Amino acid sequence: MEPFMSAAALTVQAAQEVQQSVLKFGDRQRIIFAEAQKGFFPRVAVYFAVFTLVQMVSWRAKPGSLLALRPTLPAGILHATIVSAIVMAILSGLLNLDWWMQVGLPIFFAYQLNDLLFFCIPKRSIMFLLHHILMMWTHQVAITDVAASYCGNGDAVYIQTLCVTGFVAEVPVPLMSFRWIVQKRCKQAWMRHAVDLLCIVTWVLFRLVLFPLKIWRLLAPERQSFAAKGNEDVYWVIVAAHVFIFLMSVMWFVMLLKSMREGGSKLANE
Repeated sequence: MEPFMSAAALTVQAAQEVQQSVLKFGDRQRIIFAEAQKGFFPRVAVYFAVFTLVQMVSWRAKPGSLLALRPTLPAGILHATIVSAIVMAILSGLLNLDWWMQVGLPIFFAYQLNDLLFFCIPKRSIMFLLHHILMMWTHQVAITDVAASYCGNGDAVYIQTLCVTGFVAEVPVPLMSFRWIVQKRCKQAWMRHAVDLLCIVTWVLFRLVLFPLKIWRLLAPERQSFAAKGNEDVYWVIVAAHVFIFLMSVMWFVMLLKSMREGGSKLANE
């Protein structure tokens, strides 16, 4: 199999068009959709099928078993673990940015769509429905090099890096799922307390600290650059998405602390 092309390897013509064009928001959306059909959507379809298979196996779990209580748990753990591993490997230099574009981001979109089908709609979870839709809509700007350039002032790597760093927030998610299992099966108090502490520390670092830090260090310095090229609307959409997810993370953190105070896991889906 041929190695992935560099995420910054735009054609000269496309790069010139990006630099010289000031596009309306609707035009950007059409470009993104057209670009996605060149390979992104097929990859999403493949990963969606994988998650669906996992869900079908989970939903056949024996009644009364731990898996039967939360049949969507394996797919959630699989998604968060793979995405977290890819993101941390990219940020540590073990993988290049292409892995996110070719593997990580399609997996993310596939899981969001799958979870809409198997959890959000059946459970009528408006909160998670809004979360999933917002996340997909926000990260669509990074699905291809050209799309990322049009939405990133001609700098595909900037918008893709912004996308990758946001998914550091997935690091606490496998721990949250593990906490639910521990609360259900583990009788040792020290183990439950240790897992609770890990959940608190990772949630604070990788969510409550992450998003304000991203706005301060990665987004704020670029405001004038976006405005100068007529892309300030894109800039504020990205900022608003970061603020929204941060506020949701604060809300979930409060729910987590409340659950710990009550001595167990009360959340339907952590």
